[in-house]
Amino acid sequence: MTLFRLPGYVGGEPEQLLARDVVAVMAPPSDPSAGPAVPPHWNVNLQVSDADADAVAQDASRLGGTIIMPPTDAPGFRSAVLMDPQGAAFSISQPATGPPA
Repeated sequence: MTLFRLPGYVGGEPEQLLARDVVAVMAPPSDPSAGPAVPPHWNVNLQVSDADADAVAQDASRLGGTIIMPPTDAPGFRSAVLMDPQGAAFSISQPATGPPA
């Protein structure tokens, strides 16, 4: 992954996993041998460290959004892909505090 930093910018929280000057992350293209290729795209990913990714996904659904990918464990995170009532997709990620369940 490539981290894009904005020198002098201080965002987020002091204890977060990424440096506080990181404003974007670029991931490499998907490996075709790992499954269907994911086309290049932008994705807004919101950290929900003080919340539970499962509860946030359920709240989004209850409030009119759609769960595109339910909360799933990945290395270092529990993530979900949601869609707001107007059709905009975004992700949420809860940093893992220990080994995946």
